[in-house]
Amino acid sequence: MLGRLDEARSQFRIRLAVIEDYTAADPTNTLWQVDLVLCLNTLAQIGDEPRQRYARILVILRRLERDGKLTADQASWITAAERLLASLPN
Repeated sequence: MLGRLDEARSQFRIRLAVIEDYTAADPTNTLWQVDLVLCLNTLAQIGDEPRQRYARILVILRRLERDGKLTADQASWITAAERLLASLPN
């Protein structure tokens, strides 16, 4: 980001729109769902609607976990997202 937070935020929002398009086309594609999670996480980390982003991440990850599609490492992201969401100010 190198001090260009607004530009980074804009670029990640564009990337999010593209990812949302292809995940909508094939919502069963686990790799694309993980890509969506990673993009949402980046946006949350740079302060772009973090509460909404982490909540959405949890919905996606819990669904993937329920369907048995997460690796053990990816399943640990659920706890991390829960902690990050809980740490946000109301």
